Amino acid sequence: MQVNPYAVKQTKEVEDNSQLKDDKKDPKLIANLVKDGNFGMPYLPEKLYADIRRLSMFRDQLNEDRIWNLNRLHREMKIYFPEYKTATKNPVEIEKTESLCYNI
Repeated sequence: MQVNPYAVKQTKEVEDNSQLKDDKKDPKLIANLVKDGNFGMPYLPEKLYADIRRLSMFRDQLNEDRIWNLNRLHREMKIYFPEYKTATKNPVEIEKTESLCYNI
C-alpha cells in the first residue's frame, strides 16, 4: 500500500493545525489514512504492458544517449576543426558535412 504524501500533509495540518514534521505523529496519521481507506495501490504492469514500459524507457535512454553523443561530436568538431562550417563557400557542401554528423 502507498499513502499519498500530500494526503498525509493535509491531514497533519487539519489534525493539530501544525505543519511541523514529527516522527511520533506521522505513523498515527498514516495508520488513520489507511484505516479510512485513503490509500492507493501501486500499479505494476504485467506481461505485455511491462514489456512496453521497459522498451519505452529503453528508447528514451537511447534517444538521450544519441543527443549527448551528437552534442559531444559537435563540440569536438568546433575544438579540432573550427573552420569546418566555413571551409567551403558552397552551402550544399556544408549541408553534406552536417548530414554526415547527423547520420552517425
